[in-house]
Amino acid sequence: MLAFAAGFLAGDCAVQLTPTLPAIAWCAVLAVAAAIAGMARQWFLCALGCGAGWTLIVAHSTLAQTLPERLEGIPIEIVGAIASIPNVNESGVRFVVDTRERSADVPAHIELTWFDSQVRVAPGEVWHLRVKLRRPRGFANPGGFDYERQLLSERIGASGYILESSENRRIGLPLRRYALVRLRAAIAQQLSDTLSPSTMSGLMRGLAVGDQQAISADAWRVFAKTGTTHLVAISGFHIGVVAAFVGVLCGALVRLPQAQRWRLTRCDARAAGTIVGGAFYSALAGFSVPTQRTLVMLCVYFAMRLLRRSVPPWRSFALALVAILALDPLAPLQIGFWLSFGAVGVILLAIDGRLAVASKLQEHVHIQSVVTIGIAPVLVSAFGNISLVAPWVNLIAIPFFSLVAVPGVLIGVMLLGICPPLGMCVLLATARVLEWAWPALDWCAHLPLALWYFAERPLWALLLAFVGAVLWATPIAAIRFAGAALCLPVIIWPVQQLEPGAFTLAVLDVGQGLALVVRTRSHVLVYDAGPAFRSGRDTGELVVVPYLHHLGVTRPDVLVLSHGDLDHVGGARSMLAEMDVRRLLQGPSVKIPERPADICGAGEQWYWDGVEFTVLHPSDVHDSARNNSSCVIEVRNAGGRALLTGDVERESETALLERGAISHADIVVAAHHGSRTSSTLPFVQATHPQHVIFSAGWRNRWGFPRPEVVQRWQEEGATTYTTFRSGAIEIEVTPQGIRHIGQYRIDHPRYWRQ
Repeated sequence: MLAFAAGFLAGDCAVQLTPTLPAIAWCAVLAVAAAIAGMARQWFLCALGCGAGWTLIVAHSTLAQTLPERLEGIPIEIVGAIASIPNVNESGVRFVVDTRERSADVPAHIELTWFDSQVRVAPGEVWHLRVKLRRPRGFANPGGFDYERQLLSERIGASGYILESSENRRIGLPLRRYALVRLRAAIAQQLSDTLSPSTMSGLMRGLAVGDQQAISADAWRVFAKTGTTHLVAISGFHIGVVAAFVGVLCGALVRLPQAQRWRLTRCDARAAGTIVGGAFYSALAGFSVPTQRTLVMLCVYFAMRLLRRSVPPWRSFALALVAILALDPLAPLQIGFWLSFGAVGVILLAIDGRLAVASKLQEHVHIQSVVTIGIAPVLVSAFGNISLVAPWVNLIAIPFFSLVAVPGVLIGVMLLGICPPLGMCVLLATARVLEWAWPALDWCAHLPLALWYFAERPLWALLLAFVGAVLWATPIAAIRFAGAALCLPVIIWPVQQLEPGAFTLAVLDVGQGLALVVRTRSHVLVYDAGPAFRSGRDTGELVVVPYLHHLGVTRPDVLVLSHGDLDHVGGARSMLAEMDVRRLLQGPSVKIPERPADICGAGEQWYWDGVEFTVLHPSDVHDSARNNSSCVIEVRNAGGRALLTGDVERESETALLERGAISHADIVVAAHHGSRTSSTLPFVQATHPQHVIFSAGWRNRWGFPRPEVVQRWQEEGATTYTTFRSGAIEIEVTPQGIRHIGQYRIDHPRYWRQ
């Protein structure tokens, strides 16, 4: 069975790794190959064909439910049911809609935001809405989060927002098939009302019904740095704890005289109670991948107990893996899938054939150390970091959450329906205990090196680390030491450095805004940090900081904020909070009172590793006009020049030309995202670049870059690039000239990327 599960997973992953999805006709070939392998009893090959074929069918079906390009950005009307717990924040409310009475071109599942709305929506309600939609689209940057992959795994075919219209109205009462989501939403709302003064309200909602939307970004950073994010959501471990508790309770109840007439044994009662308890808590969690895995394993194991049969743990593990992949072949696109099955797999390896230990504490310490090392390669591959304090924090945090937090939340929720005052007391007491424990967790998160970041590692080193982590989980000492040796390349791999005198210019994909990074051999300059969003997030935390960590940079030398527009400085606060920036240099219009800064002024120069940086503008540091006071910087080495222009417009371009500050540049980051107010013909002719980069958002409302501006640069002989088409654009300039131009979206194709 294990070979079949491994083959099914390998076939699934083979499809997920393809840059373009193979034609659906390949399913017939795979079916024939699987049948032949099955008749020859080659179960791995049989499962390989089955997994690849089934994943191919589901992937094609899901992509077919993507919004057509012709419907992007135009007002349309839909009728649909609210299918998720609404996420209410300062900017409005966001939720998923299952469309009904729709044309074949409108996706079945749509994620919508209703900005500045005071309307209360509830799961299951049917609404008539006037909306603007767009195809799934996210940022494409090295080290960044793949939002398009997430939307595909959640079957979201379009996202958009609701237009203000008198036609927006509720037209139907909640539907029965959304009863579970309604129950989860009701519990979440009840918890929010009960715990409104407490800072632990969002955490307790997550523990009760898996709704993590109310957990703050600062809290998530603490969980990430301490390696305790698995305790925040309803994980497989939580399901196991609750299921075991219900099983023990049922085993005790069966001894009562009233229960004797059912003629149930204690073993039967515990098995049935465990399955029911696990199923109920999994349903409250929304049947996430970790809960599905745990539930399947519980059902297999305890069903065999009811039938008086024995099932090896590895068989239950394999059955759970095949069941999850059969139900959702897109599950491997989620990091939770790999963390969940990886953790259970290394635990089974660690305890398989191992002699009993002296105490439960020793067993707990051993399992925790094995899991920490076993899933480390997954964390490094997915997030580029691991928590060094996680093993020690989890030694205390896991028992605390299992014995105090989760039982307190669930008992309080149940009592709210039976005796509200008593339930409120239990919930408030649990919240108070969590508040008392939080400072200790926060202190651990702020320890030096709490989170260890890894720069980009070669694929072969990551694969060796995966093998090494598996070998480390075995109980044989010699094999474990061999596994540790295989992990060394990932740990000691040096950060890639540039040759002396070279620099790289990376214009990041931040949507409608600007953020770029200039790196020399031993120094880093960040020019602007991209926009902030109404949701409270920004590209500083989403794009710039992950990219710097991807390079192995933890302390940038200079952060330049060209001017005060939000699409350039919106991510600055997150970046300054996350990274120790040595110097802040900003245009006269930038106002960030939390951090002292130098004002950008023409004439300033500095040299890094044979690369010269010169500030060309503004000449009057007292000028506070936003766009025209942008900080303009020239980066030059023996092989070429790059010009960073911010949002300067016609007036500033003319002033630069009159002062003789502008000459030929090999690379120009076009001013103002390609607006017609910039890139005047004299400026274009004076710079005469080889390459021009426009940083602009997909289908932005201003139409940047303007076609006439792009044409103007092209007529001068420049090759033009746009971040929404290319993703992050990285150009390496050596003393001998431009060596490499990388376009992340094009160089790293995935079948779900547009």
